[in-house]
Amino acid sequence: MAITVERWQFIKPTNGDFYRFPNNPSEMSEVFPQRNITAATTAALNGQPLLWEGNIAPWEWTFSGDILTKAHYDAMQAWFYDRSMGTFRIRDHFGRLFDVAPIHFKPKPKTTTGKYWRHTYDCRVLVLAMPTAAAIGEKWS
Repeated sequence: MAITVERWQFIKPTNGDFYRFPNNPSEMSEVFPQRNITAATTAALNGQPLLWEGNIAPWEWTFSGDILTKAHYDAMQAWFYDRSMGTFRIRDHFGRLFDVAPIHFKPKPKTTTGKYWRHTYDCRVLVLAMPTAAAIGEKWS
């Protein structure tokens, strides 16, 4: 049984447009945010702990990898800087979905003979939400 690699995708939820990466990012930062928990104790002698949990604030997420073609370079630039795109959704290699606002796409040329579009890149996005499987009508396995 062959194992297939799930390619990352940028998805525009409003109209279904998407871009599938030809090769996945090679690195990414932690994807799960810190929970927003406040703790206090009661004034009683044994001071029972009280916990309150607030909403999770949007958090910054970074990922990086290699660009080998002009098409990949142009797509990354368009999804990050075309203002008509606005926010979009990222599906990672595990099938997890993240609603994000693009912050920065930073390509760095690599000197490789005959491969003009060869770059490494760093991307920063602001994660606004991680939709649940039920909210998007999919079943996670």
